[in-house]
Amino acid sequence: MKVTLIIATLNEYGGMKMIMPRIKRDWCDQIIILDGGSTDGTIEYAQQNGYFIYIQKKKGLLNGLKEALEFVEGDIVIAFQPDGNCIPEYIPPLIE
Repeated sequence: MKVTLIIATLNEYGGMKMIMPRIKRDWCDQIIILDGGSTDGTIEYAQQNGYFIYIQKKKGLLNGLKEALEFVEGDIVIAFQPDGNCIPEYIPPLIE
C-alpha cells in the first residue's frame, strides 16, 4: 500500500521550518504541500526542499483537499498541518 501525506499550509513558514525536518521522507511514498496562497515564504521553503507543491484555486481547506486529490498516488491519505497542532512522530503509528 502506498501512503500520501498532504501538508496543508497557509503562511506557515515558521511551522514548516520547525516541523518538516521531523517528517522523514521514507515514512510515506508521496508528500504534497497543499498551499492556500501563502505570501510569507512557505512556498519558497517547500520549493527549496524539493517538495511537490499544489496551490489551490478555491479558498478553504476542504476545497484544497478536493483539488489535491487529483495528484494523490497513495491508497492511504493523511492530512497534516505544520502549525504545531499535529505531531509528526504520530505519522508512522497512524500508517500502521
